[in-house]
Amino acid sequence: MPESAIVAAVRRAAARVPDRPALIAGETRISYAELERRAAAAAAAVADKARGDIVGLFLPNSPAFVWSLLGALQAGKTVAVLPTLAPPPLLALMAAEAGLETVITAGELAPRLAESKAAPLLVEQMAAGAGRPSCHHGSLLALLAAGLAQRFDAPRIAPWRSVSIA
Repeated sequence: MPESAIVAAVRRAAARVPDRPALIAGETRISYAELERRAAAAAAAVADKARGDIVGLFLPNSPAFVWSLLGALQAGKTVAVLPTLAPPPLLALMAAEAGLETVITAGELAPRLAESKAAPLLVEQMAAGAGRPSCHHGSLLALLAAGLAQRFDAPRIAPWRSVSIA
């Protein structure tokens, strides 16, 4: 499978300007080299542990969201983003509809996936030495990353069908 455009862009930036900040979220700054390292660790974990062609991404807007998205794409997976504000029954329905067997998430969010049949893959275990995900107002960065991924990799970002709940 050809490398996604956004993954290639991050790799090029890591080679050209490795020390330049790629992500800034509050006081947290992550360079392109560090982002590439964390994405590669996530890709290795996803390739080793994630089942199925589509993986869920259930994380808050944070640097961990960005490197997990990049890692899943590097591993050749299609990504279905699950909204962190959704209630557990809706998360289970969305995971089932998308055919998710694995969902990348954080330890504190994993209990909310209990109603889903998808197995959690904890972000804390994916990026060895990367630390816990940060939730410092990184929403713009995460949305930008997701938007770029959707723009450049439209077939690799799982579209949601309309779901109504009675």
